[in-house]
Amino acid sequence: MVLNPLYMYRLSFCAALLSILFLHACGGSRAISYSDSQEELAELLTGTFSSETQALQDSLYSAVHLHIVPVWKERTGQWFYVEQAVANQNEKPYRQRMYRLVQLSSERFKILNYEFRNPQVFAGKWSAPQFFDDYPEEIVLIKEGCGVFLHRKAFKHYEGETYGEDCFSQFQGAQYATSEVEIRSDLIKTWDRGWSEEGKQVWGPKEGAYRFERIDTSTEKLDKERD
Repeated sequence: MVLNPLYMYRLSFCAALLSILFLHACGGSRAISYSDSQEELAELLTGTFSSETQALQDSLYSAVHLHIVPVWKERTGQWFYVEQAVANQNEKPYRQRMYRLVQLSSERFKILNYEFRNPQVFAGKWSAPQFFDDYPEEIVLIKEGCGVFLHRKAFKHYEGETYGEDCFSQFQGAQYATSEVEIRSDLIKTWDRGWSEEGKQVWGPKEGAYRFERIDTSTEKLDKERD
């Protein structure tokens, strides 16, 4: 049987149209370029966040402020200063880190985790990121095995975690630590936990991740609706 060429063309067109409609209905992530995805993730990371709403709803969680700002903009790679403090003790942060964003593909990233040699020198400097320009990269030490691998799940939506048991931690008798992260335009969720050599959890929330809601409006792009 010989099929009419016009019929075959119409059949192919309809199949292609149905595929497009199916992908749209399922909410698949839009294709994104190598450079655009890096810019997207950097924007999502940057800002001021708070877990106060979660703390009001669940007494197992503390009200914590999280600040993430880009620093060392003229140096190789994308660097971010990260500071966390209990809401009523902002002048005394309990965690200070430096993140370095490494792109593995158009939709895959790794966040390298660094700790400070003298963290007290930089407390509160999230409000003055240029302060870091006068310091060399040697002010921080990489935390081997503590890098978080992220994957782009959808438009302005990333998820990831550390791998294995290589993130060394001695806090509260732990042997290693793990982190699970979700990043969206309106919040960052982090679930950090410490584990004993036998695999028993010894620190960190047991019920689920901390929810840090964005409380700044500094980036217009973060407020735009999906096209």
